[in-house]
Amino acid sequence: MDKKRYSYSAYGLNIMSDIELPDLVNSVTGCDVDISFKQFSKADMDASLLGAVRFDRPGCVVRVAERITGYSWQGIADVLIRNGNEVIISTAPGVDDNDMAPFITGAILGNLLDQRGFLVLHGSAIATSGNGIAFLGEKGAGKSTFAAHMQKHGFPLITDDLIPVSFADGGITTLPGFPRIRLWSDSLDSVGADPATSPKINKFVDKRSFHCGENFAIEPVTVDAIYVLTLDDDVSIELLKPSEAFIELTRNTYLNRYLHASGKHSDNFRGCEMIVRSVPIFRLRRPHDFDRLPEVASAVMDHIAQPKRHSSVRHARSSPGLLD
Repeated sequence: MDKKRYSYSAYGLNIMSDIELPDLVNSVTGCDVDISFKQFSKADMDASLLGAVRFDRPGCVVRVAERITGYSWQGIADVLIRNGNEVIISTAPGVDDNDMAPFITGAILGNLLDQRGFLVLHGSAIATSGNGIAFLGEKGAGKSTFAAHMQKHGFPLITDDLIPVSFADGGITTLPGFPRIRLWSDSLDSVGADPATSPKINKFVDKRSFHCGENFAIEPVTVDAIYVLTLDDDVSIELLKPSEAFIELTRNTYLNRYLHASGKHSDNFRGCEMIVRSVPIFRLRRPHDFDRLPEVASAVMDHIAQPKRHSSVRHARSSPGLLD
């Protein structure tokens, strides 16, 4: 009997999967990406990745060449990602295939989008007046928490974690991912959600899946502004110089450490230059303090409402705290 398969859509792609991916939106048409679970040996993986550049990461070995990437998550799974349309996953003994779902909707989809020619930024994005506003920042900067807070204020979520950028027709656009945000329990509390009713993303990580309901963008949107989150005691927004903006874009490219190995380094630099020329990029300074999230949101909403966002604003108030 044929194995049951599941069909989803995300980032404009129709995805066929051997396992359920509950974060994604159900789909009934086409197959741009095939995700299958098949056991293969280390020798098979080595042969597929012959000539790839090896990167040793905590708990994971990543091997990258043009059009193919291999992940070996220690004690969890070996994964091959090929040609922007194929994923093969070989789970370790005792690992439930379904626990691979957040790996698929994170690093694996990020690689697929990169292989398909997108410039993938690491951040979150919301929609406002038909356009997209992106938030970038280093790991733990509070991008997802702030996107969830803005979403609760009525701004539809576009995407969390992965921001695929394309340059069709001379514009800078991004595609909606799926209507969920991954948050720690204290972040869920800060947006008025109950961690007890939000499912864990898998058994390996204590993050939970926050569902955005119907407040989710369903069409591609033009990127209208980018905010880079930075820790500070006060709340302020300042326009970055082009050179500063370029550095922040390259720093916050999702797969930046692998670009040379994948042959995408030059393309990524050109893409970042195009974004800098077309989209205003700001530094959003704010404290890591849940109690001040409304103040930060108010500053951003005021800034978004300005007809021309080429000014800087500052909220003069100071108090230490911890966001996440």
